[in-house]
Formats: sequence, structure tokens, C-alpha cells
Amino acid sequence: SPSSHQLLLLAGMLPMIALLPLARAKSTYWSCFLPMGLFTIFYFYQSSAEEASQSALWISSQLQGLFCLFMIPASYAVLSARTPSGGAYLAELQPGVRISCFATAALAWLLVMHPLSPSPFYVFLTAATFCGMAVWHRRGQALMAAAAGYTIAASYQDIHPAGSAVIFLAIFLLPLLLVRRFRSGLLAWSASALAFPLFYLSWWLFGTAHHPEATHLWDSTVALACAAPPLLAALALRRLPEETLLKRSAILCFYYGAAIGMLTLAIGLQWTGAPLTVAWSLEGLALLLLCGKFPLPRLAWTGFFLLAFLFVRNGLSQAFVQLDPAGMPALRTMFATMVFCCMAGAWWVQKKVTPRLPGGRSSGLRVLVAALNIFGAILLFIWMNTEISCGFAAPGDRPLMIQFGSSVAQDLTISIAWSLFALGLIATGFDIRSSRVRMAGLALLGITLLKVVCYDISSLGQLYRVGALVGLAVIVLISSFLYQKFTMKLRNKKKSQGEAPKS
Repeated sequence: SPSSHQLLLLAGMLPMIALLPLARAKSTYWSCFLPMGLFTIFYFYQSSAEEASQSALWISSQLQGLFCLFMIPASYAVLSARTPSGGAYLAELQPGVRISCFATAALAWLLVMHPLSPSPFYVFLTAATFCGMAVWHRRGQALMAAAAGYTIAASYQDIHPAGSAVIFLAIFLLPLLLVRRFRSGLLAWSASALAFPLFYLSWWLFGTAHHPEATHLWDSTVALACAAPPLLAALALRRLPEETLLKRSAILCFYYGAAIGMLTLAIGLQWTGAPLTVAWSLEGLALLLLCGKFPLPRLAWTGFFLLAFLFVRNGLSQAFVQLDPAGMPALRTMFATMVFCCMAGAWWVQKKVTPRLPGGRSSGLRVLVAALNIFGAILLFIWMNTEISCGFAAPGDRPLMIQFGSSVAQDLTISIAWSLFALGLIATGFDIRSSRVRMAGLALLGITLLKVVCYDISSLGQLYRVGALVGLAVIVLISSFLYQKFTMKLRNKKKSQGEAPKS
């Protein structure tokens, strides 16, 4: 509403009015208050006049745009001004000064983002002014305000993507061309990395409003093209000396993250189903591998959350839906890729990433490694049961992942597969010295034995039932003997190493 618009503008002007007398001499700050007074008069006149003449409205709108350009350098002038006694900068003495000035400058976008504001010309001038302030005062916040404010203003003003490309290209190139001016900050680099994703957003908003069919045709191509500049920028920054950028690893993560994010969007727009799952699984593994090059836990957690999302969306969901045996080749490829990415990612983080991090930062990654191994084991179990159900399904059937009672052969095959999987878990638990993995294998083996005794044998004849019980007893005796043998070896090895044995 007009009243809330006016209150926001006044709230942004008050801090600058209060701080300018501290930043400027008495003979000069009146030149700052005069535009404020003129703007306030004409702005409130324009908002309250019901039948104003076109000339009055035109003059008021032009003053509105000019005052927008005035607010930005005036706000940043306070940041660079010294105290009246010639001491340190105000921003160094009072942190609230910096916040007030940034808020005042950012609220300047309110004057030009409305559809009835003077013209898109002032939107370009405002973005250019913010970029100039970023270079002049070495303020990355100004570049971030230029990127975010222009994106919102362009959506309101309905600016053509060709004009937006010029602004976002300038925001992208400024830190890269003036590395030494922004070498100690992060906001300027984050704005540069986000320039092309924000350009894609403005392009998509303009396209859906004017050319929806063409936008749907080219959306994945444009997203893929927007992933290339951040990736090239990251490769170029890697060649710079270490002392050139103080926070080089974090800056590279910004550009790699923007490139991977746009690549993820392009893949999601182009593919669906199993190809999309395969591509996103490989992308999650790539993030974990990238963490080995740049040891930042946030990279590993990003890849983990992507794999966890795929585990829930495409792994666990198969246990509750009807399967299509005709689509088993695609499911087989999907499960194989997901299992490989989870297991390989867990091994890579444990062997290559965790040793390079301090103890406090690597403790969280141990949870990540355990979770990825659990994801891989569960996915492998679901894949095994899916293969059995689709292998025994008749033409035209759509079975569930685990389906009992279809045939005696299928029930026995499930029991044998579960037993082998349980023995594999027990063997893996001995190999990696994990009691939890061994307990999981024993629990699955116990469930399988109960299934055989209580369900499978009931459908067999008398002679076959006796043979099955005898064979089951032999398997249990052999399993218990091997488990005890390996447990004794493990305890003796721990005693020889001076460790207390664990039950």
C-alpha cells in the first residue's frame, strides 16, 4: 500500500539523516538534506494527490529516480567518513553505522522497482551506482545489493533479458577483473558467483510471462549455459597464487557450487526417472570427491544430502509401490549407480577427506560415512528383493518388492538370498571390526530362520520338511562355529595390541 511504502522509505532515510551530521562538516551536509527535503515533498504530493497534472507527476517521478541515485553514494559516504575530530572511521567505531547505511542504500531499490516508477532507465542507473560504490569503497555488500535488488526490480519492471545480461555480466566480472580490491572479502565473490543463476531466474520470469512455449523449450539449454561461466571462473582462480586471495577455498566453493547448482537444474529440466537419478547420484559423488581437493565439510554435507534425498525418493519408495518387470533394466542401472555412489563416497570421505581435517571438524563426517554405508546396504537389499520379485513375476503382473505366497520357489529363493546377505553383513562386520554391522547381520539371519521355520516349511511335504530342517540346522551350526572362531581371533588381536576386549 502507499502508506507502507512511505513508512519504509522514511525508515531508511532516518538513519542517514542522523548520521550525516557526524560524517560531514556543517557547511556541506546541508547539500545532502536539500535533496531529501525536495524528494519528500514531491513524493508525498504524488502519493496523496488524486488528480495531479501529468507534468507534476512527471517531475515527481524524475525526482524520485534522482533521489534514489543520491541515497546510494550518500549512504556509503558515511561509511568512509571520519569522526569530526579526525579519528577512525565511523564504521569501525559503531557497527550499527554500517548496518544503517547498508539498509538505507538497499531501500533505494523501493523507488525504482515498482511498475509505475520513472522508467527502467533508473533501474540500470541504480545497479550501476551500486557497482561503482562497490569498486570505490571496496564494499562487497554493495555488489550483493546490486545483484539482489536488480533481480527483484527487473521482475517488477518486466525488463528484457538482453538488458539484464549486461548488468549481471558486469557483476560477474568486477571481482574477477579487480581481484586485489576484493581479496579480503566474501560477499563480492558470492554476488559474482550468483550472477548467472540470478540471470537465469530473470530470464525465466520474463519468458514465462511472454513466451512460455519457447521458455519450456530452451530452459535446460540456458541453465547449462549459465553453469559454464562460474566453472570457468573457478578454474581461472585456481591458477592464481595462494597469497592473492585470502579466502581462496571458500571463493572457489562459491563458483563450483553455482556451476553444480545450474548443472543440477539443467539435468532436472531435461531428464526424468532413472536418467535423472543416475545423473544426480553421480553429482553427489562428485561433490564428495571435490571435498578431497578442497577440504571443506560443507561440500561433503551437500553431496550427502543429495544422495540422502535420492535414497528416500528413489530407493525407499520402491518398497511401497508396484514394480514393472519391463522397466527392470532402468531400475537395475539406477540401483547400481546409487549403491556405487554411496559406498564409494563413504570410502573416499573416510580415507581421503577425514584425515585432512582437524578432530573437531572430522567428527561430524564420521556420522556421514556411517550413514552413507547404511544407505548403500539398504539399497543393495532393496535391489536384491526387486530382482527376485520381477524375476518370478508372470507377464502382465505388477508385484511388490517383497511378495510371499506366490510360489514355493520364490519363497525359498527369498530365504536363501536373505541368508547370504546376512552372512555378507557378518563377514563385513568382522573385516571392518564393527560390532553394529555384525549385529545387523545376525538380526537379519534370525529373521530369515524364523521365516523358514514358521512359513516356508509349512508349504513343503513331510520328507522335504525333514530335509529342510536338517539343512537349516547344519547352516546354523556352521555359522555359529565361524562366528565364534572369528570372534576369538579378533579378541586375541586386540589383546596383542594392548586393547581391552569387548563383548
